[in-house]
Amino acid sequence: MFADKNKIYRSTDNLTNVTEITPLDIAGDPFVATIDSYAMFTNPTEFTIGSTNILMWGTYSVNALTEYININAWCTINEGANIKSVYKAGVTNPPNLAARHIHGIEYNPNNSKVWMWTGDGTDECNIIEGTYTEIGDSWAWAKLLGDNDGGSAATTNSTFYKIGTIRFSGTDVYWVSDSNNGARRGIYKCPYADIADTTKYINIFRGYSQFLNLSEDLNIVTIDNTATIIISNDSGLSYKYLRLYGIPLTTLFYIISKKDTNGYYYIIIKESTEVYGDEYKSKVLKVKLKE
Repeated sequence: MFADKNKIYRSTDNLTNVTEITPLDIAGDPFVATIDSYAMFTNPTEFTIGSTNILMWGTYSVNALTEYININAWCTINEGANIKSVYKAGVTNPPNLAARHIHGIEYNPNNSKVWMWTGDGTDECNIIEGTYTEIGDSWAWAKLLGDNDGGSAATTNSTFYKIGTIRFSGTDVYWVSDSNNGARRGIYKCPYADIADTTKYINIFRGYSQFLNLSEDLNIVTIDNTATIIISNDSGLSYKYLRLYGIPLTTLFYIISKKDTNGYYYIIIKESTEVYGDEYKSKVLKVKLKE
């Protein structure tokens, strides 16, 4: 499967034949795609609940003022033959929460549920927990916590819950913050069950740029608008900067693949003027990085 901002395609024979897929919207009708309907900020997440293999991703709209109503969590249980929206921001009730973007979706192996985190504006940065029921192929959603909890709307983008990526490691949850409050940026972890208790947060690495993506093995973090990535050689115990010379300082690194069988990660690098969702059209560089 691959997608641009408003079309999704599927091939079962190594791209010899390619078929466009029309997903179903949250009401079960054919989805009418417009700009940014399928653009995503992080890689899709793939996991198994019971006997069902699931692939999910969320819409990251770069035209949020006009596409505010089309922020969906997309799901397929048959490798893209059928795709449907299982959550629509501002419509799915509960939790009936607005969102400008879905920043990511991640499977929590501790309780076989998923965490979806959203952003960015007033009262839009939330962590939403999803529960899947195999019988009936259905989802239920509930707000886990949000950045306006215990605060005011004026500080909504400055809390810990404006998140780039969440990953689970054992009973701990790791995340990278792109908070508007520079003092809250960096790499954090805590027991996943204590995510609502900020006193349990451990800051592993302090940063001053907005942190974007965290690899599944916790070894690579990408940063907004800087020709630098952050690396770990011990799966998240400690981190350090890695400066990539000869690349403009306004460069944006994002979308990290899993490490492949040869030990390489695939990272997209592009100028900050190039928009999300144009990876197949814009002036972007795709690189392989190996430890």
